[in-house]
Amino acid sequence: MSYQKLADLALKLSDKTNKGQIEWEETAQKGTYQTEINENSVQISEVEAEDFSNSNYEKEYEVSIFNSSGNKVESFRWEDIHQLLPGDVHGYILLQEMYQTARRMALGTEQVLDSILGALDDDKIPF
Repeated sequence: MSYQKLADLALKLSDKTNKGQIEWEETAQKGTYQTEINENSVQISEVEAEDFSNSNYEKEYEVSIFNSSGNKVESFRWEDIHQLLPGDVHGYILLQEMYQTARRMALGTEQVLDSILGALDDDKIPF
């Protein structure tokens, strides 16, 4: 597997996530969100950095790729792709922002905020 393909995948997933062109869903595993692409799936997870002895961060982000049979075929973290990204893109920030956006999408954060703001604007607060 070419690490360049993983870097390209991370960039494209991030771009399409930011544009709202990919739908992320919750999984049974806390802190993991998933999207389906051509019968395959991609998951992004937030994990404690202590699970990785060489990490300089509190949290790490891992992208896992599954085939149509549900078998994990690849996974990567920012260190795996960082040197292959354009100079102005930091691998950790790329995956962190993608995770945060995927999480907000899966949990419906925008809809919840809109609902609360709408209720506050209507002055019909039920308490």
